[in-house]
Amino acid sequence: LVDDVYDTNKASLNALLPQTLMTLSVVYFSNKEELNSIFTKCLVWATVLVNLFFSVPLISRSLTTFWIIAIAGCIPIAFRNNKKARMVMTVLMMMQIYLAYKAYILPSFRMLPFHFIWE
Repeated sequence: LVDDVYDTNKASLNALLPQTLMTLSVVYFSNKEELNSIFTKCLVWATVLVNLFFSVPLISRSLTTFWIIAIAGCIPIAFRNNKKARMVMTVLMMMQIYLAYKAYILPSFRMLPFHFIWE
């Protein structure tokens, strides 16, 4: 906590809602087999832990493994065939990209997990 290097996050709808909505959409459009996969379980656990402990410094770094596992195989088959699912995911991904851009231009971007990986 020297020199306010570890900024604490402020819980807000802008910060928590896009990831939560993306997780809910993945769960909603997944079939039973996909829900039982390790990828979906990691996504749900990471989202729950981020929502519970959002104000803990460096929580995003702590959950990087869960996010990488979830991203590796958590796209349901419905997103390929269902236009509604594809539209929902596109809107949510645009929200995520916008929020990541906003976080990147802040001076505290060095606390984000991708910066940690390449340090």
